[in-house]
Amino acid sequence: MRIWILYLFLIAAITISLLAWFCDKLPGDEAVMRWVQTYDDSAFVDCMKTVSIFGQSWLLIGLAGVVAAGLFIMHRPREGFVAVGALILKMVAPLMKDLIDRPRPPADMVIAADPFGEAGFPSGHAYQSLILFGFLIWLVPTFVSRKWVCRSIQVMLGLLIAAIGFSRIHLGAHWPSDVLGSYIIGGFFLSLLIWAYHKKELPQQFRRKP
Repeated sequence: MRIWILYLFLIAAITISLLAWFCDKLPGDEAVMRWVQTYDDSAFVDCMKTVSIFGQSWLLIGLAGVVAAGLFIMHRPREGFVAVGALILKMVAPLMKDLIDRPRPPADMVIAADPFGEAGFPSGHAYQSLILFGFLIWLVPTFVSRKWVCRSIQVMLGLLIAAIGFSRIHLGAHWPSDVLGSYIIGGFFLSLLIWAYHKKELPQQFRRKP
């Protein structure tokens, strides 16, 4: 992991967070959302609601816990600590929501049955899915030796991340810039975890005995 990638993500994360703090929406947010919402037949809306479930906190926390426990059981403590770090970083999104307090799209743009509560930036679904599924994308080559299988899994996970963000825009839960900012912030923290993994050695008490 190149250190300049971390700096790039950090600068981008700070920039878009400041924009979200000062602007309720960015130029192009409404136009992009209305274009996305032109696909409004009931079957597609139901599909978007289903996709959105994969970004819910309870599911991602449970999955991260299972992955972390599995890694420790398999005597992969370094990767296990990265999974624990990803789980802890889940708390960044609600803290930033309270700090920035950016309003969500107006009720007339909400397709879901009920209006969404709390602040809109960053999107918890998009941020959390980027952190966890992005971690899995990074982890897959450690356990899957066949290149085409590994790449297939990584592509599917990447598409899931993108689909979750798209669903939040389509359902009217977030402005496009909320989702974009979530991916940038999540990318920074995930890159930080991976950088720390490669940079730091495991404490002696956690190292596997020869």
